[in-house]
Order: sequence, then structure tokens, then C-alpha cells
Amino acid sequence: TLNYDYFQLAASQSAFFDYTFPAGWDEGTITFRPEWTAIAGSGTFIVGLQGVSLGDGVALDTAYGTLVNVTDTLLSASQVHVGPASAAITIAGTPTAGKKTYFRLTRSGADGLGGQEVRLLGLVLIYTRASYSDA
Repeated sequence: TLNYDYFQLAASQSAFFDYTFPAGWDEGTITFRPEWTAIAGSGTFIVGLQGVSLGDGVALDTAYGTLVNVTDTLLSASQVHVGPASAAITIAGTPTAGKKTYFRLTRSGADGLGGQEVRLLGLVLIYTRASYSDA
């Protein structure tokens, strides 16, 4: 999981994770919502997500889909911040239910927190199910 990962100072940095969508997923676009905090400072946190679905025999250097950013404002240091849901994210490759999807989550080095460290508390992936059976 990405819980309690730190994004250091003002540089653009990425964290990687994978997720296998359940059989009932509609295989459409997804959105995400970050949960985060900063130790100090004021301003905005900008974080983006992109994904690629890879199956058996697919090259590992397949390009990720388009990066979709979310911007959220620091309300108070060391408090939980639940960011807004992102715009729709199209996963690159051929995403299908049951196939592993790889994600890259990137903090923008141009966010407004002036070089403050940001702690990612969690990440909510939002997707639509076509059915509620995982059979």
C-alpha cells in the first residue's frame, strides 16, 4: 500500500503500486482521491495518477496513460486532508478485469507548498462495476 509514504520537498517524485480490478469491473475509466497531510507550510498539493494494464507477454516499457492531476489546499498542518476526486483516467494498454494494472502516483514539483514534505495517508480508487459477481 501507499499509506504513510512521504513526498520530499519540492521535487517531482513518484510512487508506484499495482492493483488487479475485480471481475465485475466495467473496464472503463477510473478516478482517484488522495488523502494526505503536510508537516508545515501553506499552499496547494498537486498529485497525479496514471496507469497501464499489462498482461502475459506484454512489454514492460509500455507507456502509461495520460497523467491526471488533483489539486488540494493545505488547511492546517498535521491534519487529515481528503482531496477532491480526479477527472476521468484512461488506463493505457488493454485493461480488463482480472489483469494487473500498474499505477504511477506523482507529486508535482510545482505545487504551492513551497518545498514542504507531504505525507500520503491513503489513496482511494473509484471505478464502476458492471456486475456484482466476481465469478
